[in-house]
Amino acid sequence: MIQIITGPRDCGKTSRLLSLFNQNQTGDGLLSIKQFHPASNQITGYRLLHLSSQKSHSLARRTSPGSPPSATPQQYQLGDFTFSPSAFTYAETLLNTLIERQIQPIYLDEIGLLELNDHGFAPIVPALIVSGLDLILAIRHRYLDEAIDTFSIPSPSIVKL
Repeated sequence: MIQIITGPRDCGKTSRLLSLFNQNQTGDGLLSIKQFHPASNQITGYRLLHLSSQKSHSLARRTSPGSPPSATPQQYQLGDFTFSPSAFTYAETLLNTLIERQIQPIYLDEIGLLELNDHGFAPIVPALIVSGLDLILAIRHRYLDEAIDTFSIPSPSIVKL
């Protein structure tokens, strides 16, 4: 079964995935956790959180407003965020291990514009789908139909927030 948690930005998709993981006490996966500046409460970046170990890796950082994009040829730039390729390499390795060990459900937060442009988690998503394992994915509502089509997600159960 593939379940998709969807909704607009900042509606609680990540929180819902974390809640499901904590409630079920089964499976494993990765969440993209926002990092905030303590004084301004502005998002400064994202950390990739491995659910079972609670270890995190730097996923993205925000560039200063008005500054030119800072991504090197090996990095991905989306809006004012620069994404770390090493975080996605880590994610792919971890998710392949979960597939090999038949751990389910696998949680993945999130499939978005980066993946629709063939970056980020895009290389591992087909393997997750073909695995036949239970998946719980977060996809922003505005990218939902395109993601389902792009990754040929078969008959997902959709939960709208």
